[in-house]
Amino acid sequence: MRRGNKKCPNCGTPVPWSRLWLKTWIWAEWPCPQCKATLEFSMRRRLIASIIYGVCVGLWSAFALHGIAWYGTLLAAIGVVAIGLALYWFFESVKMKKADYSDSQEF
Repeated sequence: MRRGNKKCPNCGTPVPWSRLWLKTWIWAEWPCPQCKATLEFSMRRRLIASIIYGVCVGLWSAFALHGIAWYGTLLAAIGVVAIGLALYWFFESVKMKKADYSDSQEF
């Protein structure tokens, strides 16, 4: 069964929109409501999206500083925001947090 990248990888329960759009800080961890697995956002996919978005913002800056007409700069800015939202939606992914056994080891 194919699972989406915004669902629990363990049971397939969708992540609520409030978690995806409002509570997306880097250190976010939460339990899956169905299987209680600890979930987090994929940092690897966020890094890829950030690099691509940085290139887009750099290209927009080159256009804005080059002296094109104000409406061209405005259209380019709207395009950069649209690309940013599309990258966010495409690259944002949920994964299961790896268990940290360093605290439970006894010597």
